[in-house]
Parts: sequence; C-alpha cells; structure tokens
Amino acid sequence: MKKIIITTFLFFYTTSTFATGVVSCNNALDWSKEFQTYCENIVTCENIDPLNKWESLLKVESIPFTEASADNDSDSIYNVFLNKIGAGWTVDISLASGPFEKSKIVYRETVNKVFNCAILKSKLKIGNTILKYIKKGDSSSNISTKIKTQNEDLKNMISEYKCATSENSKDFWYKKALVDNVTFHYCNYRYYLDYLQLDSRNNISGFMKYSSGASKTDYPVNEFKIRLAKNDLQIANEITHSKDVYEQALVAFNEFENTYPSHIVLLFIYSEYVEIRNNLNKFLSPISQLMYKIPQAQKQ
Repeated sequence: MKKIIITTFLFFYTTSTFATGVVSCNNALDWSKEFQTYCENIVTCENIDPLNKWESLLKVESIPFTEASADNDSDSIYNVFLNKIGAGWTVDISLASGPFEKSKIVYRETVNKVFNCAILKSKLKIGNTILKYIKKGDSSSNISTKIKTQNEDLKNMISEYKCATSENSKDFWYKKALVDNVTFHYCNYRYYLDYLQLDSRNNISGFMKYSSGASKTDYPVNEFKIRLAKNDLQIANEITHSKDVYEQALVAFNEFENTYPSHIVLLFIYSEYVEIRNNLNKFLSPISQLMYKIPQAQKQ
C-alpha cells in the first residue's frame, strides 16, 4: 500500500515539476517554486558583488547554478563557465553524479581560482612597490633585476589564469578585494545548498531521478527515506566544510600578505649574499694559497 501511494505521489510531481531545457537564474525557462526562491534570495549577494566595486579578481560573474532537475543537461552551462575561469581542461563535470556533486566541483574550482588570482596580483603589487623604494642609482642591481623578472612572470601567470586585469588602486593590500570576491561566490553557493535540500523534499520525483540516474518513478518508501537522509547528511557536511574553509583560507591569505614583503626582500638579500660570498671566495682563494706557499718557499 505504501508503495502504491508514493508511486502515485511521484507521478504527479513528475508531470508538474520537471522543466524543459536547462534552467538557471539567467535562463528563466520554467522555474520551479523552490528554484525561483533561490534566484530571489541570491539578489542579496549582489550587495557584495565585486563587479560593482573597484576590484574584481576573476573575469566572471556569479556561478550559474542550475535547477536540480536539469542534472546532466546542466553540464553545458557549467562547462562554459569553467572554460571562462580556465578550469575546463582540469575538470570533467560529466563525471560528477547529480546536481550536488556538480555544484560542489564548480564552486571549489571557482574559489581556488579567486585565491590564485589574489595571490598572484598581491605578489605583483608588492614587487612593484619594492621597486619604487630601490634607489634610481641601484636600478641595475641584481635585486632590482630579479624582481623585474619575477614581475614579468607574474603578469604572464595572471593572464594564463584568466584573472581580471584591473589594478588595485585604492589599497596596498588585496585582503578587502579577496573578501568581497570569495564572499560573493560563497553567498551564492550557500543559498544553492539550501535550495537543493528543499528541492529534495518538495520535488520527490525529481530527487529520486537525479539521485539514482534512472528514469523510473516506482520506488519503495524505505529507499526514498535512505536517499533523503544521505542527501541531507551530505549537504549538512558540505555547509559546515565550506564555511570552515572559507574562514581558514581568508586567515591564511591575511598571514601571507603580512609576511610576503619581508620574505621577498630577505630572499633576494640572501641571494645577493650568496653571490658576494662566492665572488669573495674566487678572489681570496688565490691570496690564501699564496700566503701559504710563501713560508714554504722561505724554508727551502
């Protein structure tokens, strides 16, 4: 009896909820009520949209998360986005199973790119700042030359990583820019996880279909309960994990920016010291040998 009831229930959800085509907030074909709520909620993320401010780290807007029922049809949208951030060749989104795994991959790749761009651009700005403090008469020194070479390499990497080329002109540090960028994407992802959890309860037919990869609608009640509990646990763990990583990564970047200027100066000073030591050895070694041989010659 329970099996008949849930089969009938799933049938009604199948006929009313599944959208035709790929659905995202930028492509309003036929939103479900739950997905529409998600799209309305992420409007609040625009208050911290880095594209509306003076500094953006990636040449992209928000991640185009798709409606859960789109499942494999969402691969095309995600692949376009991943190519924009230069991650298309490292990730095969088609291998991910279900909207949760796909969204997790896209979010992590995006945030990784944001941090990479922040580190590269911060290194470049610190290097340019150090060059300004080197006296004009010392512009041909080894330290100056090495910093200039490193800066050129950083510029090439910024282009290769598809980072935004806008220059941070208001602040020496990239802490604020990074917080804006990462928080913007985290806000979107957090709302999407809430949507997936809500959709799994209100769109039972769609949830059972994309969680199993099968098209049938006849499922025992116990199987639905098991999958729903597993889905809730996965999302709850991801919410905790993404929040922890978000906070810890920002702290780590703050420490990097605070110590990198000293690190780079000491690194080049050490390089200069090693070079001077080697040159002194070349000059002093013959003198030392001469001083040793003179007493030997006098004894003879």
